[in-house]
Amino acid sequence: MNANVSDIFVKSSFRTIRIFECFSFTQKPMKLGEIADMISCPPSSTFALLRSLEAQGYISCDHSSRTFVPTLKAALLGAWINDSMISDGTILRLMIGLQAKTGATVVLGALSGLAVQYIHVQRSSAFPPNSEITAGSMRPLLRSAMGQVFLSAMPPEDVPPIIRRLNAEEAEPDKWVKQQDIMERLARFRDEGYAHSEGAATKGAAMIAVLLATPPHQPPLGLGVGGPISFIRANKAAIVKALRAVVARRRQTMERQWGQQQLKATETNRK
Repeated sequence: MNANVSDIFVKSSFRTIRIFECFSFTQKPMKLGEIADMISCPPSSTFALLRSLEAQGYISCDHSSRTFVPTLKAALLGAWINDSMISDGTILRLMIGLQAKTGATVVLGALSGLAVQYIHVQRSSAFPPNSEITAGSMRPLLRSAMGQVFLSAMPPEDVPPIIRRLNAEEAEPDKWVKQQDIMERLARFRDEGYAHSEGAATKGAAMIAVLLATPPHQPPLGLGVGGPISFIRANKAAIVKALRAVVARRRQTMERQWGQQQLKATETNRK
């Protein structure tokens, strides 16, 4: 396979994933033009992708309204992960309960390369919708609360090289971070069990994040509560208390499913 053909396949794969992320964001059937605009792809290429997904049973097309929507087959692709991680009594229900208790937006994040990626967002109706906070959104590893959560799960000797690399790749000097500052934040996180950042990626927004227990076959997950800086500051004590309760409940669920010893061994191996 030559390089040009390979690049085409990679681009198509990326656009296919973006299509499903768009539906996750809008949560409604969409027309071709809407989808094409959201994934920044020509309508003709978008239509070809949608037709291919429709032929495989992952997208349904309503020809009368000319709209597309994912099928149950698409939803079931990750059902085996959902059963052990986001099913009844675990992450999704915990996020819904946390959102109701805090009144803030609740975010589930994972490590993606050397950045944080949001994989599920439980929005708060109390704040205006923010297109920057969606499933698939990326956040800086060094400056965000959730980034600190994932750095804390790494072996300490792995952190300084990551700091140097990300600083070298950062074009804006005012966004460089000092190694001593990061190491102090990680030490504080290990003592307090949570990380707090303000304006790390979204101006005027803050987040408090924690690390969640995960099954042996899954990477670490972070859970964050976010909102306007003034709101998070005013409600910090209640948010931290609610997050700690979620962490404890989540760990109990994982220990019942996987056993305390296996869970501890997995966490030790990650470090």
